[in-house]
Amino acid sequence: MSHTATHLERRVSEYFRTNIHLATSGMLVPRMLRNALEYTTADRILLSGDYPFHQVNATAVTEFLEKLPNEEDREKIAHANAEALYRLR
Repeated sequence: MSHTATHLERRVSEYFRTNIHLATSGMLVPRMLRNALEYTTADRILLSGDYPFHQVNATAVTEFLEKLPNEEDREKIAHANAEALYRLR
């Protein structure tokens, strides 16, 4: 889109990385997480469910987060990003 959105100050991908948060929506699939991390950083991903359609359990969440090698990224996705976005602190 950058070649058609020439009036923008930055590339479309940069706006995506700085203005959009992604939610896991109960889809705790490592492949999808890796794909999301190709387009943005762990700072922009929120752990979430999709109640009542998909209910996640503690074991599934733990296994999902353990796929991230970096403890700081796990904390960001698990709760810190939501706390910052929604100003919960």
